[in-house]
Formats: sequence, C-alpha cells, structure tokens
Amino acid sequence: MKSLGARLMVDLRYLRALSRRFRSTLLLAAVIFGLGPLLYQWRYVGPGGDRLSYGEALHHVYFLLFGQPSLPYVSDWLVETLNILIPPVSIALVVDGVVRFAYLFFARHKNDKEWVSVVSETMKGHVV
Repeated sequence: MKSLGARLMVDLRYLRALSRRFRSTLLLAAVIFGLGPLLYQWRYVGPGGDRLSYGEALHHVYFLLFGQPSLPYVSDWLVETLNILIPPVSIALVVDGVVRFAYLFFARHKNDKEWVSVVSETMKGHVV
C-alpha cells in the first residue's frame, strides 16, 4: 500500500506529464487571454471616445469565448477581426482541451494505452 506522500508524488508526475501533452492548448489559451486583451486595449475606442482598461478588455475576450461580445460595435479592422476570430478559435480550444483531458482522465482508470504512455513519461531510471 502506497503512502500518502508517494501517491501525491505519482499524481504530481502525472499532472506534469499531462501539462506537457497540453502544452499547445495552454499556449494558445495564454495567447488568447494574454495578447487579446492587450490588442483590444490598444485599438478599441468606444463610441464616446473612451478607452478600455486591461480588465474590461479581458472581460470582453472572456465573453467572446461564448460568442457574446460585450462592447459596442466600432469600425476598426483589427477589433472586427478579433471579434470574428476569437469565438470559434476559443470554442475549438475549449472543446479540444476538455475532450482530450477527459479521455486521458478516464483512460487512467481503465489502464488504457494512453494512460500507460503518460505514466511511462513520468518514470526515470527504471530497468525492464
């Protein structure tokens, strides 16, 4: 029977292996939620001439994830491009991430090939 500390170490190694598998998903999410608000903050000028704070821009990008723009329409090519591209890219990102994570999570309980592959990534110095 494994101790709590040993079990925790196995789980942490599994989490690290999963994060390597999801590197591109996490990187794209960081770009969308890091760079997206900066671009809105830089280019968006509201109908009354008001500018956005980073928090307001992040709020807008978050709501675009669900296809719900939260800012009034403005005529700026970059803002419109972002308003069109962020929803489908974000939805694809979430669906891809959730489906792959759920598959790997349940594969863990079935000793599936993917689970064995992830676990083998966490082992070092073993001789078979």
